[in-house]
This record gives sequence, structure tokens and C-alpha cells, in this order.
Amino acid sequence: MKTLLVIDIQKELTHRAGIHKPGIFFDTVNAAIRKFREAGNTIVFIQHNSKLLEPGTHAWEIDERIDRNFIDKSIQKQHGNAFTGTDLRQYLSSCGTTEVLICGMVTHQCVKATATGSVRLGYATSLLKNGHTNFHEDAAGIISRTEAALLELGVKTVDLQDINC
Repeated sequence: MKTLLVIDIQKELTHRAGIHKPGIFFDTVNAAIRKFREAGNTIVFIQHNSKLLEPGTHAWEIDERIDRNFIDKSIQKQHGNAFTGTDLRQYLSSCGTTEVLICGMVTHQCVKATATGSVRLGYATSLLKNGHTNFHEDAAGIISRTEAALLELGVKTVDLQDINC
């Protein structure tokens, strides 16, 4: 079973100036969500909790441009790696998940940390091309370097059209 992890696509992050290619990012993530939903595969929305992203506030909410269904699993985290201090691993086990596709924000922080954690736990892990972003002035460079670093760990970057659900 394959699961889509949608990481930290929260208003405080998505409404910042300088987000890298927002149109492509949102279109790609939403298309992946639709593919997973149509195939009956699991989708998990992950939200970061912090002083900046305080639960229940407008800043903390999932961006309204994301095709979220409230029956999708939601997990709150306080660390970059979504597996740390959460029940994500237990939930994925209960779903029979063996493969994880990751998308979301921020490329070189929570996306990278969660992908690394996923590999260490033994999941076949992929990263959605154009499905992760950041708002750094060298956003494209960060994306390229992060994808290369994750590839060394065995995390493949997958194009939307190549997703097999």
C-alpha cells in the first residue's frame, strides 16, 4: 500500500512572499491528491505546531488551495521529522503502508527530515517533483541540492505522471 504524506502546507508558510513556483506547486500537489484518492490509497495531512504555527489559528490552517477532504488522516507534529513524537508510524502500519510519497513544505527542512525518517524506518520513499517548495532566495538551488542529498539515501524524485497508485 502506498501513502501520500502532505507536509505543512499551512497558511503561514504558503502566504509568505517569495514562495517558489506556487502555481506549479499547488497544481502538482492537488493532482497527486486526486490520484491517491481515486486509487483508494491513504492520504495523511501533517501540520506543524509551534509558536508561529499555533494550533487553531489562521496561520496554522491548511491552505485553502489544497484539495483536503476532512476524512483524510490529520497528524500534528512538533519536530521536523513527522515520525518523531507522533503516531504516524503506527498509523501507516495499521494501513499496511510499505511505500511513502512525500510532498509539501519546506523542502530543506520538514520535507527532508520526514523523507530521511521514512527511509530510516524502512519505507520505500519517494519525493514528488514540483510537489515541494520553499521561499528562500535560492529556492531552485535548495530544491536541487535537497533532491540530490535525498537520492543518496535512496529517495527517488518522481514526476506526477509517473506516480503508480
